[in-house]
Amino acid sequence: MKKKKKNIFRNLIIVLVFIGILFLLNLYQKEIKSFSYNLFLPIQKVFWKIGDSASDFFNVFIKIKSAAEEINKLKSENKKLLYEISDLREVKKQNEFLRKALNIGLNKDFDILFANIVAKDINSDSILIDKGEVDGVLKDMPVLTEEKILVGKVEEVYKNSSKIMLISNKKSEIDVKIQKEENNNDIFGILKGEGNFKIILDLIPNEKEVFKDDKIITTSLGGIFPPNILIGKIKEVKKSDVSSFQYIEVDPYFDIKDIESLFVVKNILNH
Repeated sequence: MKKKKKNIFRNLIIVLVFIGILFLLNLYQKEIKSFSYNLFLPIQKVFWKIGDSASDFFNVFIKIKSAAEEINKLKSENKKLLYEISDLREVKKQNEFLRKALNIGLNKDFDILFANIVAKDINSDSILIDKGEVDGVLKDMPVLTEEKILVGKVEEVYKNSSKIMLISNKKSEIDVKIQKEENNNDIFGILKGEGNFKIILDLIPNEKEVFKDDKIITTSLGGIFPPNILIGKIKEVKKSDVSSFQYIEVDPYFDIKDIESLFVVKNILNH
């Protein structure tokens, strides 16, 4: 019984204390709020600055990302413009190339096919062009520059490309003549490739008078090349007592290192 009374008294004290606290809180509500604000204000300022800095950082990050995207866009557009300029330059070069050919009537004399050189093998004196079987290219078709100068002939034909044997190739032999304007006294011989872009004129007897800078042109004897196509000029003439024929080195009228495009002769017109 005593214990029960004790518990009731203790609970009554707790209730009175709680009521007192509520009374004090209500009475000093303004002071308590002021104390709380003063207590937590520095902490709140710190978190506010952190939040504000984070917001500023996020905005800067967005701006940097946007600027980077704009730079990448400009780079892409710049590359596109460079490609277009490059294409225009190539078109201009091709137009000039074709204009030269038209000026000398190459299209009137031959059924020609324009081709670009895509690879050069100087060591084997051959080149690769971007025209082949699908374009009507056939083995042994002559190949000329836009200035109507003989470069070589088609050696191998693939579907979309062809290998060209240059006149300096060691397997190349062409029936030619030394053009003599006086008395129409042309001298005939065989032009042979020596490799390394070197060509010689063979089977010219010692008694024949040939001179440096005499022009070498094709004949129709071999049945492959059209006649009267320029090849080159005599560079050097040597005679020997141990040989019945002169040693004649020929300087081609073209430099394969400078050529990017050429013509394949598909057929001879007006001949």
